[in-house]
Amino acid sequence: MLENIKMILSITDDSQDNLINYYIDLCVQTLLNMIKLEELPEQLNFVVERKVLQLMQGGLDGQRVTQIDRGDYKIKYEYDSSSNKNLFSDMMGELKPFLKKVRFF
Repeated sequence: MLENIKMILSITDDSQDNLINYYIDLCVQTLLNMIKLEELPEQLNFVVERKVLQLMQGGLDGQRVTQIDRGDYKIKYEYDSSSNKNLFSDMMGELKPFLKKVRFF
């Protein structure tokens, strides 16, 4: 998963590996709690990868950088309070047919 995420984000070094691995672990644990399994089926790796990409681009708290000025240094954030109410709530509609098919629900 790490290599796929780095490829999509065009990350060529290991400077963000710790953060990406943290997000991977967070997403895997959240998903495992939802589907009530102890090990993540390989078919669900895409869900974790997709969510980690979202987190890398927007952060856990829903903040996203919308503007950076260099003169007198200013960073502007946009905040979406609904973005992380449930780490996977935005994907449940997409996941339910798959999960029913493999009898996770």
